[in-house]
Amino acid sequence: MHKGQTMGVSSPPIHHRWRRAKHLGLRKALCAASLMSAPVAAQEADSTAAQLRALDVKLLPKGWDIPYPSFSDTLTGDLAGYRTTLAQYGFGLITLGPSVFAGNVLNTPRTLPAQYNFFGTIAPCVSKFSPCAGNQVYFGQQASGVGIWAPTLTYDLSRLGVPDGQIVFTLAILASSWEGYLPNAVELGNLTWWQTAFDKRMEIEVGYMSNAYRYMGTQIGGNFANTFGPGASINILLGESYLATPGANFTFHLNETLYDKFGVQVSGVVRGKTSNPIFDEHYENPTAVAFAPQNTGTFFIDEVGYKTKPQPGSPSTWIRGGFMYNTAVFTDLRSSDPNATIKGNEGVFFLADRQLWQQDPTSSYGAGRGIYAGFTYMGAPAKTTPISDYYEGRAYWVGPFDSRPNDMLSFVYFHQDYSKYLTASLNALNVTSMGTAPGGFDFANSYSISYLGHLAPGLYAQIGLSYTDHPAGVNYKNEGSALLIQGSITTVF
Repeated sequence: MHKGQTMGVSSPPIHHRWRRAKHLGLRKALCAASLMSAPVAAQEADSTAAQLRALDVKLLPKGWDIPYPSFSDTLTGDLAGYRTTLAQYGFGLITLGPSVFAGNVLNTPRTLPAQYNFFGTIAPCVSKFSPCAGNQVYFGQQASGVGIWAPTLTYDLSRLGVPDGQIVFTLAILASSWEGYLPNAVELGNLTWWQTAFDKRMEIEVGYMSNAYRYMGTQIGGNFANTFGPGASINILLGESYLATPGANFTFHLNETLYDKFGVQVSGVVRGKTSNPIFDEHYENPTAVAFAPQNTGTFFIDEVGYKTKPQPGSPSTWIRGGFMYNTAVFTDLRSSDPNATIKGNEGVFFLADRQLWQQDPTSSYGAGRGIYAGFTYMGAPAKTTPISDYYEGRAYWVGPFDSRPNDMLSFVYFHQDYSKYLTASLNALNVTSMGTAPGGFDFANSYSISYLGHLAPGLYAQIGLSYTDHPAGVNYKNEGSALLIQGSITTVF
């Protein structure tokens, strides 16, 4: 019998038993430590998030008309202390990155057929991005995807004696499967000086900027990650900048709820080579640093609004409206001559959103949850604007589930009227040159439903369906409607 054995029972040597006991004790200690570390880890995470939220006031980019995501709502957080270290020197760094995908699941043409080469007959098809024969004419007609990344660096000017002041620099990185919708580019996205005046009743922003997120609040629910639903483009057709152009914005706070925001800037390109103002803006100014490229003018906008934040027992309301004017030269759509022009163009807009039901009216944190409804109207002259009227109705539910208070379910309907002069020109062209049926539609309708999920700090995902009749805006054989499956991933670093 070996040492350490007993009759009928195998037993390990004493030093093995001691080692096992030691390991067992270690495992018990580790198990106990893990039980103790869970709340400690949670406390540390809460503490880090609180530290990051404390940086928001001075270091988050300013000037948007909707909330910017918090430093605490990022994938990197304060990894290795880099964000709090930057803050010690007055710098903030954050990167937004929405990526959007769409594809039509109906059996319809994926390009404009050759016999319906409307724009190519009026003028040469100078680019594969023009709405000409053989080209894609709307986003999602073919499976389409775009991505935008905007690394943004801010500097706190209060260190230089400017209270509430801030410098913001953004690099715009654009990637697209179809450049007729958005160009592939790396260019200046923002370079601005922001500060307050008159005891904070006035905000001043000067520099190179895009006004797409600074006026009107067209994002559903005021959520930067909600990429589906709205189809309004009249403001862009009028020359409001989607990419950065020089300008200045002045916001006057009449009281805590009433404001007037006025802006003047170099407009986007409105009479470019492809008829897509966003691509033409990049084509004429590929780095976005030119002060006044060709086919631009001076764009003016004024927005008057009433805005209240949701409070316990007090639902939120946001009503805003205003006027736009551009001094640029626009194509005269009444004429059959593509070189006929009209100087100047104007438009109006009105939007309203109201919280109809508060899901959690007892706490300030949950007061924003609930059901909302909203309406949009934009209008511009048919003689100079391809889309003359836009109507939108929306309903959305913020925080539908207690376990997901930042998610959003939304339904959006919009109707837009095309310029009657443009439609008449397309009809005449189609009948005269091709001997076919009318080539232009007077309107388009669209219905969409989507769900936006806040999956983790700095990570959002959205999925939806969108049905649109007359998606191309022109009538060609078997054009049909579009049923788009849409998806998006938005990251914040």
